[in-house]
Amino acid sequence: MSGPLEPVSAVSEPCQIQRFIKKANEQYALSLDSDQALHEWSLNSPSEFWALVWEFAQVTAAQQGSIALAPDAESLQKRWFPQAKFNLAENLLRFQDDRPALFFSRAGRVQQLSHAELYKKVAQLALAMEKKGIGPGDRIASLLPNTEQAVICFLATASLGAIWIPYTSRLTCRQQLTLLKQAQPRLIFASLADTQVTLNQLVDLTEHLALEALVFADDFNPVEPLDLPQLVHWNDFVHSQAGEISFAQLPFGQPLYLRPVEDAEGQLRLLVQGAGGTFIQSLCQQQLHLNLQAGDHLMLANEDPNLLDWQMMALAYGATLVLCPASLTQVDQADFWSLVEAAKVTCLGLTSAQLNQLTQLQAKPKNQQDLSSLTQLICLDGPLTSEAWEAALTHLQPELRPAVMRLHPDSLCSYALSNPLSPIWAGQLPCTSLGLALEVRQDTGEVLINAPFPAQPIGFWEDLRGTTYQATYHPDREAAWLSGFRAETTEQGGLTYLAD
Repeated sequence: MSGPLEPVSAVSEPCQIQRFIKKANEQYALSLDSDQALHEWSLNSPSEFWALVWEFAQVTAAQQGSIALAPDAESLQKRWFPQAKFNLAENLLRFQDDRPALFFSRAGRVQQLSHAELYKKVAQLALAMEKKGIGPGDRIASLLPNTEQAVICFLATASLGAIWIPYTSRLTCRQQLTLLKQAQPRLIFASLADTQVTLNQLVDLTEHLALEALVFADDFNPVEPLDLPQLVHWNDFVHSQAGEISFAQLPFGQPLYLRPVEDAEGQLRLLVQGAGGTFIQSLCQQQLHLNLQAGDHLMLANEDPNLLDWQMMALAYGATLVLCPASLTQVDQADFWSLVEAAKVTCLGLTSAQLNQLTQLQAKPKNQQDLSSLTQLICLDGPLTSEAWEAALTHLQPELRPAVMRLHPDSLCSYALSNPLSPIWAGQLPCTSLGLALEVRQDTGEVLINAPFPAQPIGFWEDLRGTTYQATYHPDREAAWLSGFRAETTEQGGLTYLAD
């Protein structure tokens, strides 16, 4: 296949980015006529651009304030929307109707929760956590796979203004223990299913942490009684009654995540990420770049908790999340496509490895299941190959739209990805994300971001002077953010990644 994977004319109109351009032209008396012109405006007028993203995405807040960007703020935490009072969970739980919020597979059966049911379950858990004295700044750790309970726990944590430490399957138990000892969470939610965690390891964790409770999300019957007073089962911990959630109204830059990343010395550290910046950058990329909107059923077939955290932002505009457990991520499984069919997935995210698996399938999934709801396919970890895209059209849907992204855990955003107005070329990430001043160093290929962006992390946990943060992300000059990957630009204006 030569040329772009999809002609631009194949995109249905009007798409979200076109609506946004129209709104920008009307509100600011502009004459933007392309995605390139919009990107240039987003860099030249960041305050106006991000204020418009707030309005376009209909962000809910107790107070927005008149300032979108304070470039001279004393800290990163106070740089974006410094006057705002906001709660992320309030935005993700804004719908309380009978439309499906979550689809998930449990015991081989596809189940669902409506927006109203999800709100109720979050309210019940938030009340239980509040009774334990959990509030803003407290740390809550997850040792849960990508299940509906992980979503509920995260939303309850965010509603109280507490800080979420997601489970990362790539870490060893020793690494996980080291990080949790640094963070000292007050609660841990754990599961032995679809994780690498063992009961003995959990017992070992409790000996090193001052926990209020270790909440088990699944059934288990230990052979011998456990001397573990903090241990409590989910059903015994969660309150059976709950009313309205009292969402903590906090600064836009309030810390929300502690995410494990490597610092400049290769040491594993906890990176602090803010609630508001992560949220608004995710909405910009999901709605404007990927054209996601209310009514979409979004399934990301990967167990990476970073992707789940990013996927959850889609609840804010009325999309439905389809959760894919670790045991169900192989595209040669009939159950995988049964979930896609049952949940009426409209947008499916697959990795390069999964896309390559498509080329080897003997039976075409579209002949086994009804995949007529599927309209968009996202390559989750970078560029699409021509062979993988041809296989997707042949095996899944001939009318699919391609999209590409590559989420970076440091900022929970993609630095380069697709948008509906630009063609996607094989082997490339087609364009820089809106609002990102991206530069590729010609001598080294290092990718820098030369201006502040909302999802920029706040700092490393317990790095009080910021020296480790500075050495990791700003080694050369204060303004430039070192992304941690290398690339080269293409003739079409896209990016291709270079091996480390």
